[in-house]
Amino acid sequence: ANQPLGIYEFRIATKTAVSSVSHLLVTGYPVVNESKDENGSTATAQKVTFPVAICGMCGNAEDVDYYQFTGKAGQEVTVNIYAQRVTKAVHSMQSGGSGGSVMYLMDSILTLRRANGQVLAENDNFVGGDSFLTFKLPEDGSYFLEVRDTRFIGNPKYVYCVEITDQPFAHAFFPMAVQRGKTTQAAVVGHNLGGLQKTTLRSADDESIGWKRISVKTPRGQTNPVQVLVSDHPQLIASGNHSMAKATPLSLPVGANARFSQPDEVHYYSFDAKKGQYYLFEIESDRRDLPLDSVIDVFDSSGKKVADGDDGYYTKDAKLQFKAPADGKFFVSV
Repeated sequence: ANQPLGIYEFRIATKTAVSSVSHLLVTGYPVVNESKDENGSTATAQKVTFPVAICGMCGNAEDVDYYQFTGKAGQEVTVNIYAQRVTKAVHSMQSGGSGGSVMYLMDSILTLRRANGQVLAENDNFVGGDSFLTFKLPEDGSYFLEVRDTRFIGNPKYVYCVEITDQPFAHAFFPMAVQRGKTTQAAVVGHNLGGLQKTTLRSADDESIGWKRISVKTPRGQTNPVQVLVSDHPQLIASGNHSMAKATPLSLPVGANARFSQPDEVHYYSFDAKKGQYYLFEIESDRRDLPLDSVIDVFDSSGKKVADGDDGYYTKDAKLQFKAPADGKFFVSV
């Protein structure tokens, strides 16, 4: 009962061997298994009551799962599916073939429908290939959640857990990090927060560094756990740095917290480098369940691009180790 919520790695050990790593989701909602009865249409939808965590499977081609729930006008419902996040590290999801290694990962899509079949909300990718949607119900009555693979393909390995709730849901804090021993005010980014906009992030002098999960209290109750970094490095909040001329100066090492508010937005930072010295730039977003696919570019003082970095290992978070070719000022863009 006291186990913190989230995704955990585990192995199964026997007298003769230990399995490869798999993942287990610990949820705060009642768990319901997908019914063995047919639920492939609104007419045969499985009835559930939220908050709920439904464990299901798209096991065959064209497999579509429907779940029916009752809601009230003005109720804000959040739907969050865990599929790729709990299977991408499973050894059995990979198999060799003539084209090399093939990864079997469910690419989910969530569709919320009225009782007459009208689509109210839909989402494909949010956290990697996992979908997420939130919607304020327009009227009292029955609603249907449709779960399927975007390609209409299926596999017994396509297991998922989809959470349906009207409770407060937070995606992130901004800033996402706090320096050890410091206190900072952070915006709470999420849905159905009952008017809560900010919270205080505190770190003790002797607190261990690394990523933590923190739940905050809102007028509507506790949020889900949100990831926050406790760092030894000073943290700054960057804004308005949308050109090299307005680049935010960095004194390394440092953590720069920023967020994109519109399409095509680019953030610039400047730093002084020494010839031959290595500098590491690393984004934390996709690995923290946020839908950013980042790219890092480095420019010299004349504006010439001298290095770039894109996806890291099994993540959309960009990472770049840069060796300065000369002394001087350089710019890094995200």
